[in-house]
Amino acid sequence: MNKLIIFLFYIIGFFFFTSTVLAANEFKTSYDITYKIENDGKALVEQKVTLKNLTPTFYATKFNILVPSTNLVNIKASDNQVPLTVNTKRENNLTNLEINLNQQITGVDKENIFNVSYESNDFSQKFGKNVQIFIPKLALAEEVENINLSLITPTSWGDPTLILPEPETISEIGGNLVFNFSKDQIQGKGVKMIFGEKQTTTFEIVYKLQNNSLLPSIASVALPSNTTLQEINIEKISPQPENVVLDTDGNFLALFKLPIRGTRDVIINGTASISLNPRVKPQIEEEANLNKYLGSSTFWQKDDPAVKQKLLEILKDKDKLTNHQKAELIQNFVGNHLQFNQERYLSNNDYRLGALTVLNNPEDALSLEYADLFIALSRGAKIPTRLVVGATLNTQTPNFLVEFYDPARGWIMIDPTMQSISGQDYFNKLDLSHLKVSHQGIMKDLIWPTQVKIAPRDQTLTDKTLIADAKLEYSIDIPAEILAGFPSKGKVKIANNGFAYSKPATVSFLAKDLEINPLKVVNVDAIAPFGLFEYRFSISANPFWKKTDDVLQIKINEELFNRPIKVNPFFSLSLLPLLVSGIIGSMILIYLLTLIFHLKTNNQPTRNKRKKRR
Repeated sequence: MNKLIIFLFYIIGFFFFTSTVLAANEFKTSYDITYKIENDGKALVEQKVTLKNLTPTFYATKFNILVPSTNLVNIKASDNQVPLTVNTKRENNLTNLEINLNQQITGVDKENIFNVSYESNDFSQKFGKNVQIFIPKLALAEEVENINLSLITPTSWGDPTLILPEPETISEIGGNLVFNFSKDQIQGKGVKMIFGEKQTTTFEIVYKLQNNSLLPSIASVALPSNTTLQEINIEKISPQPENVVLDTDGNFLALFKLPIRGTRDVIINGTASISLNPRVKPQIEEEANLNKYLGSSTFWQKDDPAVKQKLLEILKDKDKLTNHQKAELIQNFVGNHLQFNQERYLSNNDYRLGALTVLNNPEDALSLEYADLFIALSRGAKIPTRLVVGATLNTQTPNFLVEFYDPARGWIMIDPTMQSISGQDYFNKLDLSHLKVSHQGIMKDLIWPTQVKIAPRDQTLTDKTLIADAKLEYSIDIPAEILAGFPSKGKVKIANNGFAYSKPATVSFLAKDLEINPLKVVNVDAIAPFGLFEYRFSISANPFWKKTDDVLQIKINEELFNRPIKVNPFFSLSLLPLLVSGIIGSMILIYLLTLIFHLKTNNQPTRNKRKKRR
């Protein structure tokens, strides 16, 4: 289950030198790197490398560059316009470029300058009008003296919606925007650039359910729902659920009946509109509701001495920090401390380690371990935190993220794994690729999906076409006549037969003489597609001898329903035969019971006398 979404560019990108060729005390290296993104999303990458000798005798014969992609084409290298031989080796989503240098340059401060270029589609994603560019982080070796990175995009795309980190300079040259970054800005970091504010995608989520008991059971699966950053349409659930309800964590759960020792695959299809910035105001939680997200658990051992000690080190000498500031420090530690275990991932070894184990074994982390360690440390710092099951564009497996609570901004979703691996900032801002399926802060037995497929949808369609409205149908069941002094039952049902989640609603009751219990005003949470809300209530009228005609007004949001109700007195003529029959029947029953009791009482002394004579 513990699968990390794989972009081909996610592996740590860095430039390195084999120790047999270069040594830190023998050479200094400088780079001028340019990523030019074409209209179709293809990246043209050029690297100008300058090797400076630090000794009078040593010279370089080979130079190695490791690129985080196996989809490189048109690989070239040259030295003063003279072609250089490049040997390539591809494995584990990486390409190793070994460049044979022609010139044997010696002498202190002498420089050997050469150029390397290649093309790849792995550094950007283009969906309609939206473009996301991801330049891998540079883990620079000690011998790197300087580095300049330029990112070039067409002016036809307009200004980017997001750039992280902020470039040192921006200029427009020849129909292109040029973003320049210095060594200090990008050392150990990647560059993330996004054009567009909203991405519409389709998704398919697969759950595999199993009942191992000897009795039929009810199983539940979580549906993706609306958040500040996403709006969801659920277009199909196969098979159709019995109902959709809210759990204690706030997830919408679809309920399914499972036969004895039965299995069932549940497939959920829908559409998501993912926003870069919040589309609605965040929901501010009450403090009492947040305490449940501070506890310890099997995998979130916040009270363990080792976890406590590490938290003290992270927050040392830092007083009066906000939740956001503490969470960022914890995120930085988790990202730097843990290492994503590619071998474990490829072997499907997804056994969950938990926070304490991965703290002591940082080289064994998968996305779930990144999340578990962040949650344990954050809860230890009194930051409400919960696990998120999510997925990203063009992937088929779920990954794990986290949400922490900021009193000013509500729940904030971050991706500790992607930030650690790519070096790009997934703390202050996500991207247009992340879909949230569910969250887990209290529930221990929430079923996780086995497969999540997400793909971009046709951007030429309008948002209105892509995101539909809820379709609510109302059913009101109340009697036309009631008996004064005696409560009668009523029922209101609201079914959502549309694709979208409904907005929260209010159901209110109003009448002249009728009493409605237990509530006259009922607040209804959002109803999921295929979901049903039902409210049962009682109707009564007093005094019992009063006869009247009343109208029960039921208001659901802005819709008003009038239901006339006739109230009959307890001694109504139409009910007199029934009442008399009931009284006579009761008298006969009382008489018979009294007679039986009397006979039993009289026979008891006679039996006692017979026993004495014997």
